[in-house]
Amino acid sequence: MSEGETNPGFVPDLSIGIVEVKDINGDLTINKKEDNIIGNGTKITGEEKPAAEDAVQKWNFNRRQWTFILIFGVTNIFRAVSILITGPFYPPEAKDRGISDTKIGFVMGSYDFATFAVVLLFGKLIIPKFGPRVVLKLSILNLAVCMVLFGCLDLTENATVFLTFSFLIRILAGAGDAGFYPSAFTIFAQEFEGNVSTAIGLFEFLFGLGAILGPIIFGSFIDFTGFLSVYAIVGFLLFFCVGLNHFCVPGPVVPYGGKNASSVVEAPEEAVPTPEIDVVSKPIKSKKWFELFFIPSILVVIINLFTTAVSIGFFTATLETHLEQFNLTTFETSVVFIVSNMIYMLTTPVWGKMGDMLKGQWRYLIIFIGAGLILVGFCVLGPLPFLHDRSTLWTTLIGLTLHGMGIGGAVMSAFPHATDSAIASGFSETEKTFSLIGSVYIMTFTLGNAVGPSLSGLLVDQVQFQNATLLVVGLSTLVLISTFVLVLFQRGRKKQR
Repeated sequence: MSEGETNPGFVPDLSIGIVEVKDINGDLTINKKEDNIIGNGTKITGEEKPAAEDAVQKWNFNRRQWTFILIFGVTNIFRAVSILITGPFYPPEAKDRGISDTKIGFVMGSYDFATFAVVLLFGKLIIPKFGPRVVLKLSILNLAVCMVLFGCLDLTENATVFLTFSFLIRILAGAGDAGFYPSAFTIFAQEFEGNVSTAIGLFEFLFGLGAILGPIIFGSFIDFTGFLSVYAIVGFLLFFCVGLNHFCVPGPVVPYGGKNASSVVEAPEEAVPTPEIDVVSKPIKSKKWFELFFIPSILVVIINLFTTAVSIGFFTATLETHLEQFNLTTFETSVVFIVSNMIYMLTTPVWGKMGDMLKGQWRYLIIFIGAGLILVGFCVLGPLPFLHDRSTLWTTLIGLTLHGMGIGGAVMSAFPHATDSAIASGFSETEKTFSLIGSVYIMTFTLGNAVGPSLSGLLVDQVQFQNATLLVVGLSTLVLISTFVLVLFQRGRKKQR
C-alpha cells in the first residue's frame, strides 16, 4: 500500500480496542485487539508493548511527556501568582477608597463562586466540543486579560466604579479559569496512562512554588512600581504562556486512518483480511453525567475534596487573627502563613507517586492517611479544649505542617481514583469522561474554598478559634468513617462473588 492511501476495508475502532470484522456475507468474523498508538501516530506492536508498559511504571517520562510537565508547569506557576497576589495587594487599594472589609471579602470570594457556577458546563459541553487544548489556552488568555484589566482599577478613585469593576473582573476571571484544571487533567489522563498521579503531583508542586514565590517577589517592589504595573507584568507573563502552549505543546495523538490525521499510518499487514469486509463496532451504552454522583467511591472522593478545601479556606479567614496572640512581626507572620503551602508543595510529588503505585482499594489508604493528618493537625492547632487550654506558636507550626502533608494525600489520588471508579462503573474511557470528572473535582474544591472562609469566620466570631476548629475535625472524621465503611462494603461484595 503506497503512502497516503487508505484501506477502505479496515477501519479499527480504537476507542473500544476490539474490532469485529465481517465479510459481505456475514460469514467471516475476526476479533482482534489493536496495536497501541503513541506519540504522533507511532505504533507499538505486540512485541514492543512490555517494554513500553515497563517504562510507564517507572518515574521516567518520555520527551513528549516532559514537554507537557514543563509547559503546563510554567503556566501553573504564573497562574498561581495571578491568583495569590490578590490577597495581599487588593485589600489596601480597596480600603484607600473607603470600601469595607465585608465588601472586600465578597469580591475575593466571587472568583471561586464564579468557577463553581460554570465548571460543570466546561466538563459536560465545552471541553468535549472544542477539545482540552483549545479550552486550556482560552482559559489562560482570559486570565491574562483579566489581570491587566484588574490592574487598571488603579486608574480610578471612585469607590463605586472601583467596586463594580472589581466584581465584574473577578467573576470573569473565575468563570474563565474554570476550564483550566478540567482541561489539564483531561490531557494528563490521555498522555500519562499509569502515571497520572505522579504527573499531577509535579504539576501541583509548581503551582505551590508560584503560590509561595509570587507574593514574595512582587510584594518586594509593588511599592516602587505600583498596583497597575504588578498586574500588567503578571498579565503579560500569562500572555507568554498562551504562546508557549500554542506553539510548543504536542498535538493530540491521532490514530491511523483518523479523519483528523495529518498523515496516514498503514494498518498492520496481518490485520487486513482477504475477503471484502464491512466493519461493525460493538455499541457502548452511554452514561448520564449525574450518575457519577451515585457511585459510592466517587462520593467519598467528593466528601474528601470538600473537607480539604474547607480546611484551606478556614486558614484564609482566621489564621491571621489566631496569630495575633504571639506578637509576631509582619515578616514572621508571612512565614507562618506559607508553612502549610510549603509542606504541601514539597510532598505532592511523593503523594503523586504513591497514588500511581497503589491500585484499587489501596488508594483509599492515601485518602485515609491524608484525612487523618488534617484531623490531627487541627486537633493540635486549636488545640482542642480537652487537649490543652491554650495554643502556642510551636503547636501552631506543628498543626500547619501536618495540615500541609494531609492536603497532598487528600488531593493527589482524587482524580485518578475517581476516573478509575467511573470507568469501572460503566463510563467510557473517553475525553468527555475525563473532562467531566475534572469539572466535578474543581466544582467540589471551589465550593469548599468558598464555604470555608465564610463559615470559619462566622464560627470564630461566635465561639472563638479553638472551638471553631471542630468544624474541620468533624468533617475529617466523616471522611475517615465513610472511607472505612466503603472499604468494608466493597470487600464484603467481593467475598459474596
